Amino acid sequence: MADDAPLDKRRKLGRELKILRQRAGLTGPELAKLIGTTQTRVSRIENAVVKPKLADVQAWAALASLVGHERDALLKLAEEALTEVSEWQAVLKGSLAGRQRELMATDKVAREIRHFQPYLVPGPFQTADYARAAITGGNLTEAIDVEQAVLDRMERGRRILETSSPRYDAILMEAGIRWRPKGCPPGTRSSQWRKLIEFSAAEHIDIRIIPLDAELVVAPMIGFVMVTLIDPAEPQVVRMETPAAHMAFSGADQVAAFELVWSRMSDAALDPDESITLLRQLIRTEGKVND
Repeated sequence: MADDAPLDKRRKLGRELKILRQRAGLTGPELAKLIGTTQTRVSRIENAVVKPKLADVQAWAALASLVGHERDALLKLAEEALTEVSEWQAVLKGSLAGRQRELMATDKVAREIRHFQPYLVPGPFQTADYARAAITGGNLTEAIDVEQAVLDRMERGRRILETSSPRYDAILMEAGIRWRPKGCPPGTRSSQWRKLIEFSAAEHIDIRIIPLDAELVVAPMIGFVMVTLIDPAEPQVVRMETPAAHMAFSGADQVAAFELVWSRMSDAALDPDESITLLRQLIRTEGKVND
């Protein structure tokens, strides 16, 4: 049910918006012109094919002269429809392959990806040994083909490095990149830090690290990814992963909350060159002791 509820609300929202358009005596093309979009997008919103922006819903309500309780109820429904919670069994369907294909498909239509990760190296930047240990440790249902998942993750990383890929900004916690997933062979951390430096060399990728001694407000305990799509008509999406579920937010107020967190973490992070210097220091220190 958790996977169906957001779609049900999106369908309900689409029906409500269609009724409002008809109540206002407007055709699809007429409404599209008034709110600055296309007739095709209006139709796709009304049929729950795509998510509207909250600004779209507000403009829709204004054109239908919706006020008071009715307007508040519509905007509340819109916020709920723009939040998705999917249980991992439904997301993975027994394999990470489908999940990786979904992420790579999103990469193709994204203009910018911003990734905050407090406790481990993001998937696209992982070495095979690191990925294998991280995936094995997180395989709570034991339903994942680990070796295939590692191959898929390496392929996504290869594509992220291509110059045609979207801009990718990552903010990582030093404590997180120091963590060694259980089962990593000797030398894994140094190899992983070198790979972060390799990705940092790409012009479209910035990796910034929040050092252990940084002064900052309390950091969120769960990482998140903010995706801005190439199509300006599509709302920005924020993704979060918990042990039980995958969550996606695209409501304006919700995204604004993550923007604030990103800004605070960005203020505390080293710049890209300083972050590379820190990684090199970690590699040198690691060389003096056994990994």
